[in-house]
Amino acid sequence: MLLMQDLNYRIRQIPVTIWFRYCLFNTDDWDSRIYTYENDLLYSFNIPALSGEGFRSYLMIKWEIRDIVELRVKYGLTSLTETSNSMQNKDELKVQFRVWFRLSCGNRSYLSVEVTYESGVFISLIFSWRFLFPEIRSFPKNNIYQKDFLPLYIQNDLPG
Repeated sequence: MLLMQDLNYRIRQIPVTIWFRYCLFNTDDWDSRIYTYENDLLYSFNIPALSGEGFRSYLMIKWEIRDIVELRVKYGLTSLTETSNSMQNKDELKVQFRVWFRLSCGNRSYLSVEVTYESGVFISLIFSWRFLFPEIRSFPKNNIYQKDFLPLYIQNDLPG
């Protein structure tokens, strides 16, 4: 069984968008797990496998500061019922920060930094620098060609 509700709200006075989900699930075991898609940070996705009995919820906020900075924060919490009186909790925190700037040739670009924590443990850090060039032939609908330079991905592989 899976029962979930999504709420999306955009505040127009200040450029803030909020995503919220509350999800109840109940399966017999891992073999009957349920997958559900979640909204995530830009250029990321999350499809958690839910098994056992419990709930999953997340809150994600996007704040656009003028036209030069974008901050996205996502906090998710999964709680599993182990016995009649005990719960096992797993939480995650993801933060993404993007800064837009113009190069001397007039092209718009941005620097993106993404940090992920799960249950208080550092998981990954991603830096990327994206150049946006006007496109002449390939993408007439978007008129933008994206090219990533200097991607850096750091992951914590230590046993926890």
